[in-house]
Amino acid sequence: MNGQELTNQVSAIRKQIVDTYNKIMGIQNPLLPPKDRELLAMEEQLKHDVYDVVVCGEVKKGKSSFINAILGEAILPVNTEVATSQVFRIVNSDTESYELVFMDETRKAISKDDLTRYGSQVAANADGTPMFASSIDYIEIHYPITFLPKNIAIVDTPGIGAVYADHERITRRYLKRAAAVVFIMDPQNPLTEPEIAFVKSALEVTNQMVFVMTKMDNYDSEYIVNMVRRNGDILNPLAEQTYSKHISVLPMSSKILADAAQNDDEVLRDLDVISSQFDKVREALERMIYTTVGLVDNVVFTNRMIAYNTKVLNVIQESTNALNDNGQAKQLLEDKKNLQNKFSAQWGPTGPHYKEVAQQISDETNSISNRIAVMCNPAGTVYQKFQEEINVLKDKAEAEEYAKAFPTRLKETIEHSVRDVLESISNSINGKLKDYASNMNEQVEFSNDITLDGIALEGIDTGQKGFAKVLGTFRMTYLTSAIFLGIGGMLLGPIGALLGGIFGGIASWLTTKETFVNELKGKYLNYLGKTLNGAYTELCVKANPITKVEEIRRDIKAKAENALKQVYDEQKQAVDERVKVLTEQIQADTQERQKKQTELSGLRTAWKPIHTHLTELKQSIEQLEKKLETA
Repeated sequence: MNGQELTNQVSAIRKQIVDTYNKIMGIQNPLLPPKDRELLAMEEQLKHDVYDVVVCGEVKKGKSSFINAILGEAILPVNTEVATSQVFRIVNSDTESYELVFMDETRKAISKDDLTRYGSQVAANADGTPMFASSIDYIEIHYPITFLPKNIAIVDTPGIGAVYADHERITRRYLKRAAAVVFIMDPQNPLTEPEIAFVKSALEVTNQMVFVMTKMDNYDSEYIVNMVRRNGDILNPLAEQTYSKHISVLPMSSKILADAAQNDDEVLRDLDVISSQFDKVREALERMIYTTVGLVDNVVFTNRMIAYNTKVLNVIQESTNALNDNGQAKQLLEDKKNLQNKFSAQWGPTGPHYKEVAQQISDETNSISNRIAVMCNPAGTVYQKFQEEINVLKDKAEAEEYAKAFPTRLKETIEHSVRDVLESISNSINGKLKDYASNMNEQVEFSNDITLDGIALEGIDTGQKGFAKVLGTFRMTYLTSAIFLGIGGMLLGPIGALLGGIFGGIASWLTTKETFVNELKGKYLNYLGKTLNGAYTELCVKANPITKVEEIRRDIKAKAENALKQVYDEQKQAVDERVKVLTEQIQADTQERQKKQTELSGLRTAWKPIHTHLTELKQSIEQLEKKLETA
């Protein structure tokens, strides 16, 4: 695979997209149909075209070592114990810098030496959880990654199946942002059920996945071959869900590759790279990345412009019929008015489809209190998580050590769990709004086979059907993350104080009292239950004048209902405007008709190059797709 050639081709396609988009946005004509929100959103998306390749896998499989090896420098903290506690996002850059990025999107510059302090579980265990830790979204590193395109970021995650369950929650939260995934395993044992379950959930986010088996230098070649084959057989049933319809487990040695970067002898360095077997991994990474960067978003962007092109061609055809008054105009207007009336009756505020979505929004928001109640219940996930940890404490010393971090960890877990509940509800509402918009939009679309001067332009088949899937990264702007980000601060005060009151003297009590471990466990569980009950009371019971959960519920519901209304109003406005224009064209006198025909001729002339550019763009993407398939 010629990486530079592919880079050039991808860059050329993106330039075509930007040029075509700018031409579309630059044409001003009263006959043009309104531009929908997805088309308008492209301007910002084209400016920030950075793609996250997320490195995932169980703890201690070598994720951070793998990234350090491909960087050629030990940037990320590694340790024989659980090392990574935060997400590290390495942005490909010519300059080197380090920042904490918080949930509210603010940033704080740090030094390279601070990476271990803020991002290592080992450091947190030794020195205590650092300030800001619970509000960090990720740690961003700007660093040159020589073999990757500039708009690629490599993301290191804490891991799944962790002793620290928060690590898996952080990993799964960031997975939702992945454009592509590198899944790391090691040869010690075959893939486990939790690992397979995680791969399945990752494939629901993106079909761009590469599977790497690290630490091959720890085993003989026959063992590695057998383990590669065995893990390949385990993953093979999932192959159809991947972008390549094929899964290869690629063995490599991060240690040998890291050693190569430190070798001053060019010949020996090249031999180390070959021995590490990184070349095959790099080739797979490049293929996946160029598929992601070169195809996925570019296909989505191109399809959005093609969809708008179809609307413009419909307008040109309808206006031509109306102005020529060839017997079709009045029937066309009658059809439009019938569509207008039917659309309002079916999809408007009094219609069945609108009411159905409004009820679904109400049901989702009404469930917040119950979900939090379940979360705080002794049968809930938070209690069960800590109960499992407490039950395995073996002696007084271990219980004493556990007490030090217990209050902070419990508080943070409650905060994150509440945030997860609200984010789940938000995502569900977003899905319902997208389905509503998709189904409504399909009701007002006309034929897609209209051509301009005999040039047919069909949509590009992405293998995805429907509005919601093509716009997989779409989020309604009305449901902002600010609602969820405020939860941490809200709990930090009252529940932090509650925890402090309950646990403040535990460590000293343990050092001065002799008691059985079971008695310690009982006290821990008792305090755990009291704390969760206190959290529930703080969120769902205390009213001033309403509860915090009720305040949040009303806010989310109001924003969701506003989004629903705006989706409908935008589409209704487009339908109404088209009826108005056709009416004016049909009713125009001879002089006015000639003026409108001139306007229409101007639009047809101005639009023809855009139609041609879209045809060429479609061909360029198809050529890149073929090249990637045969590479």
